[in-house]
Amino acid sequence: MRFTLNSLRARVLLLLLLIFIPVLILTLMNTEDQRRLTVAEAREDALFITENIAADNQQYIASTRQMLVALAQLPIVREKQIEPCNALLAQLLQEFDLYNNLFVIDTVTNATVCSAIPVTVDVDTTEYNWYQQTLETRAFAVGEYRIGPVTGLPAVTLSMPVFDEGNQLTAVVAAGLSLNWLNTSLRSVEVPPGTITTLVDSNGTILSRYPDDDVLTGERYNNAHVWATVLTQKQGVTRDQDLNGQMRLYGFTQIGGDEDAVYVIVGLLENALLADVQQVNQRNLLTLALITLLIVVLGWTSTRLITQPIENMTEAVRRIAAGQLSFRPTLDTEIIELQQLLLAFNDMATSVETNMRQRLDELADANQKLQQQIEERAQAEQERERLYEAEIQSRREAEKATERSARLQMLSAALSEALTTQQIAQVIVEQGGSVLNATTGAFYIVGDVPGQNVQDFIQVYITSSLLPARELQLWRQFEADPAYPITTVAQSKQALWLLPAEACTEQFPAMAAFAPYYPGGHVILPVLLREQVVALVTFSFSTIQTFSDEDRALMMAFTQLCAQALERVRLAEQAQEGAASQERQRLARDLHDAVSQVLFSATAMAEAVPRQWERNRERGKELLNEVIMLNRSAMAEMRTLLLELRPEAVGKTDLKMLFKQLIDAAKGRREIKGELVVNGDGAPLPITVHVAFYRIAQESVNNIIKHSQASRFTIQLDQDAEQTQLTVYDNGRGFNMEHLSAGLGMGNMRERAEAIGARFEMTSRPGDGTRIKVVWKYPQEED
Repeated sequence: MRFTLNSLRARVLLLLLLIFIPVLILTLMNTEDQRRLTVAEAREDALFITENIAADNQQYIASTRQMLVALAQLPIVREKQIEPCNALLAQLLQEFDLYNNLFVIDTVTNATVCSAIPVTVDVDTTEYNWYQQTLETRAFAVGEYRIGPVTGLPAVTLSMPVFDEGNQLTAVVAAGLSLNWLNTSLRSVEVPPGTITTLVDSNGTILSRYPDDDVLTGERYNNAHVWATVLTQKQGVTRDQDLNGQMRLYGFTQIGGDEDAVYVIVGLLENALLADVQQVNQRNLLTLALITLLIVVLGWTSTRLITQPIENMTEAVRRIAAGQLSFRPTLDTEIIELQQLLLAFNDMATSVETNMRQRLDELADANQKLQQQIEERAQAEQERERLYEAEIQSRREAEKATERSARLQMLSAALSEALTTQQIAQVIVEQGGSVLNATTGAFYIVGDVPGQNVQDFIQVYITSSLLPARELQLWRQFEADPAYPITTVAQSKQALWLLPAEACTEQFPAMAAFAPYYPGGHVILPVLLREQVVALVTFSFSTIQTFSDEDRALMMAFTQLCAQALERVRLAEQAQEGAASQERQRLARDLHDAVSQVLFSATAMAEAVPRQWERNRERGKELLNEVIMLNRSAMAEMRTLLLELRPEAVGKTDLKMLFKQLIDAAKGRREIKGELVVNGDGAPLPITVHVAFYRIAQESVNNIIKHSQASRFTIQLDQDAEQTQLTVYDNGRGFNMEHLSAGLGMGNMRERAEAIGARFEMTSRPGDGTRIKVVWKYPQEED
């Protein structure tokens, strides 16, 4: 047969090709879309990591400033008492591992007076910009990251002036903030495999690299294209090859001002980000190729099965037409239509050859076929009757299987809602008793008895019992005894079906006392968990029962579900204990990081107040006011932590009081001004709205402290008869709304607002701060 477009095979293959090409194109387009989406998400993740690191750096600088303010007021620092000063600074350095060194410099001699780490080399402090800036501005100053001359480690120096009684600048107290905060920040952020984080100063010198690489510390940053982009854009994301020729996405941001800037550069390995996408693409293409090949082979084979018999029939027609009337074609095919065509063709050829004899043969054949059809019909009728009976039997078995499956589903659903062992026991006894038609049932927990090599069974739940109440109480808890069948089941891990009561008493004489109450006998089933008996279920009967194999299998399935439920309850109790432990650890960290430093500063200032009061009352009043502000800040932070310990207190505390605590706590965390504005006095808010407004304001203030670099913020609450509006705005750096990061808690605030039916709005522009507004309307009467 020729292979042309008019042939059957050509048309089948052309159709397969037309189907394959669009599927291939769609597969490639889907893979490219997945790749672009993965790269976009990676760019957002890289920028988010750098912003978090920058925010953490600002928070640590604010905490260091509070500590230096307190140290500048201490008499031993102001009077330059060398030994006590050295001891104090050494103790602080040991307690706070964020610092490389703490030291005091005399402004007259420009020499170090005291230091947490002994000074063994001569250091000319006049060449440092932070020192000169403190002398010129007589205020707090932040230097640039550099290698410390005493410690030999990269750090940024923060300094605070020290004044004498005559308000003369006599010394400078300084702290070297190490790069340990960078490792702490990175451990709190989940990054893809192969990610490299580098801290580089404005000169292009590597200050730190994570994962640690001491070989590169102090060297020049070696990617010229990335470094040029960082210096130009200050913050953003770029793409380039690293030294190993691997493509990476680099997210970067600037820390500090332009003069003393430090840059955080996070490099994400592109191959690691796209590994899953490439693997899915290869698997899809391979699967598509295999399917196409299989379809082509099947199409070619199937068309051959049709064309070959047709060619044979065509050849037979040519021969008969040429005069070979006795020629009969043969076909090797299972296609019924072709076989029927062959039979008709042979009949036609035979009729031409034999004439009258053919007619007689046809009558004989017709009679024979009629007899065969009658026999086939009789056999078909018998087969239909057999199939009908088999269908009835199958339907009965299916109904029983459906009933057993429904019972298992009901038990599984009930066990999934059970939260205690008592509830699990009630479910298994009640539903198991319903399956077996039991008179009473009991559930036992198996446990080791201290000091003895036996087991005891503590009865947790009993549905009903025919025993007197006094005797029943004795079986609430009892030691194992081989005289009772329940001990045999616990030791052998095999179920006992003791029916009737005579059979139970014959095997276990001690059960004779129960025979009058339960003449139908007992069933005892073990509950196995990892091949260990953890519980036992017993059922007792007033009348003799018979159980099928399906009933017994169903009950054993019940006990397996019971074992899983008991394990789930145990794991849930362990999870609750673990969650409570983690919450206590988090509160302990918050107390140490937030409240501890504020209280330390307040204590140091309070010690200096009496002496300062005698020398300079105006200065003493200033110190006393600062002590009061620090104490208020600590109290606000403590109240906030107490609210976290007792969430129900949030709903009971006035909303204005909650906002005031947020503002006071923020002032203690960093130097910032906060203001509360309340307009109107509307109706009390529902508890859900009350809590949602507080949580949204709390999330907003946290973002302001960590990300905005604002010097002031305002919480405004407006209430009238129709609606309540919460507005939180600041004067921070703001951001571009088109590049909104998903890590600032905006999604959580929006979900809280939508949950109470409120409208959530957020506006921000670079350099113009951020404003968050939530509007909730009181429901109308028809609603």
